[in-house]
Amino acid sequence: MNGLLNFEDYISAVEAALRSLDIFKTVGIYSEMGDGYETPAVFFDIERWEESEACLGGKLTVNLTCNFYIVRELAAEGYNRKIRNAALLFTGWIHQRQFGPGTGPAQFVSAESGNIYLDEKALASHHAWCVTIEQCVAVGMDLFDDTGAPTLKEVWMGISPDVGGAHKDDYTLLARRGPDEEA
Repeated sequence: MNGLLNFEDYISAVEAALRSLDIFKTVGIYSEMGDGYETPAVFFDIERWEESEACLGGKLTVNLTCNFYIVRELAAEGYNRKIRNAALLFTGWIHQRQFGPGTGPAQFVSAESGNIYLDEKALASHHAWCVTIEQCVAVGMDLFDDTGAPTLKEVWMGISPDVGGAHKDDYTLLARRGPDEEA
């Protein structure tokens, strides 16, 4: 299995899943939101990533920290209670959710009340709850991928200076395509 080569597939999968929920009138990327959107809205942001000890395929597995900003207009009746309830409902929905191949289950981290910003200015007309998750995703090409490119069947290691054909028996097998996998 290959991992992410860029974030487009992951973001598209997240957006499609968010659009399938009937509680949001607007779905988007936090950094790309404009003004004049309908609420309740949810905006998604990949805050950061770091190396993960998990292995989900690909060349590397990283742990993403993602924020989901659930937004309502302050003018909406009962906006505070409604936005808290929407954030709680969303928390239950997002926990353990996967967004396509090479993604592990999302882990709920926290939810907190806050402001929503547009062009680095807090929008005084809106209130947000931020739901934060962590999710492992595979990144890069899998060494054993067989999508048409030349692929490895085995990986061997030799230690210098005992390398080359004369030292073939001194090499250590590091990885081999599994017996149930086609070459």
